[in-house]
Order: sequence, then C-alpha cells, then structure tokens
Amino acid sequence: MEDNVEVPLIVSPTVTASPVSSPRQSNDSEHAAAVRTEELGHSPGLFVWTLTLTAGISGLLFGYDTGVISATLVTIKSDLSNRPLSTLDKSLITSCTSFFALLASPLTGFLADSIGRKKAILLADLFFIVGSLWQALSTSVFAMVCGRSIVGVAVGAASLVVPL
Repeated sequence: MEDNVEVPLIVSPTVTASPVSSPRQSNDSEHAAAVRTEELGHSPGLFVWTLTLTAGISGLLFGYDTGVISATLVTIKSDLSNRPLSTLDKSLITSCTSFFALLASPLTGFLADSIGRKKAILLADLFFIVGSLWQALSTSVFAMVCGRSIVGVAVGAASLVVPL
C-alpha cells in the first residue's frame, strides 16, 4: 500500500505552530516575514503607506468640509435670505454634501465601468467646479443646498474612483 501524504505548497521551516505564545514564536514570525520580503524582491511597505495616507486624507477632507461649513454658518446670519438661518436651514446646508456623496459613490462605479476611470474623475472635477461656483454665487438657502449637493456628488464620485 502507498501512503497518501498531503504536502503543503508553501513550507516555512522557521515558523512552527505552537498553542503557547513565546518570544521564540514572535521571532520566528518576524523571520518568516523577512523571508517572504526577500522572496518577493521588494517591500510592500510603500504601497501600504500610500494607501493609508490617501484614505486618511480623504477622511480628513470630509471632516474639514463639515467643520468649515459649520464655522461659516455662524457668520452667514441672514446673508442667504432676509431672515436668520433656522436649525433646519443649517442642518440641510451641512448634511446635504454627505448625503449626496453617499448616493453618488455607488453609482460612480457603474459610470467608471462604462466611460472609464479617467473620464469619471474629470467629470467629478467638473462637478467640483460647478458646485463651488454655485455656492459662491448663491443668494438663498435653496441655492446653497443645491451647490453643496453638487459638491457632494463630486466628493462621492472622487472618493470611489480615485483610489481605483
């Protein structure tokens, strides 16, 4: 009779499985990581750091936008209408960007598949420009909400397409 023994595809002679954690085991796992890095011929560190930095900046920009508009709402007072801004006005102006970003991001994936990633990014840039100009020229709460909604579409589109 012939013994059928399964042989693993990747064998790491220095890593041993042990139910008890020991200093030797962590040293072995560090050595195994170094061996894998040598086998690949490069360190994946720069790519991972670039992705982390990009994701961090994206999150920072979402928060920065919310903070800027919150501070701006204090100084607007009655510039957008002939009355002080109500709580509903302030909440709509603040939240419509995030809401439209949420709506636009999944749809942008289909758009990028059909027209291409670069054209989708250019379209998002166009939405940024139009939305920014709309906000700068707005004289009513409704116009400001529309401008911030357009910027929200751009933020959602860029957030999905750019990291691809």
